[in-house]
Amino acid sequence: MLNFLGSSFTPNLGDFYNEVNSGDLIFEIVYVNFDHEKEEFDATRNQMPWISIPYGDKRNKELVKKYNIIGIPHLVVLKEDGELFMQNARMDVQAKGYNVFDEWLIKANKPKEELKQNK
Repeated sequence: MLNFLGSSFTPNLGDFYNEVNSGDLIFEIVYVNFDHEKEEFDATRNQMPWISIPYGDKRNKELVKKYNIIGIPHLVVLKEDGELFMQNARMDVQAKGYNVFDEWLIKANKPKEELKQNK
């Protein structure tokens, strides 16, 4: 999952991430930043339990372009092979919380037990 986020969404996504990964890490989020200053990136990054692409890294702009991100917060879900699964998942996470992850697994025909075995 790629996370192009604004600070208002961070707590919701943090709860989602921690709930999905309770017990085993089966799902990862990568923070792709729009920050204008390194200090802004550091402050936002310190609120997150997931990984991030470093401030100033060219991959940030490449991913924004690849996934046509025009505003934040934005949440993109990718399959294990990097193929796009869902273009904008933020509303799903906000509306359904942890339960949406099980819906995604059903749509992807991916049993949760299989994810645990692959980690």
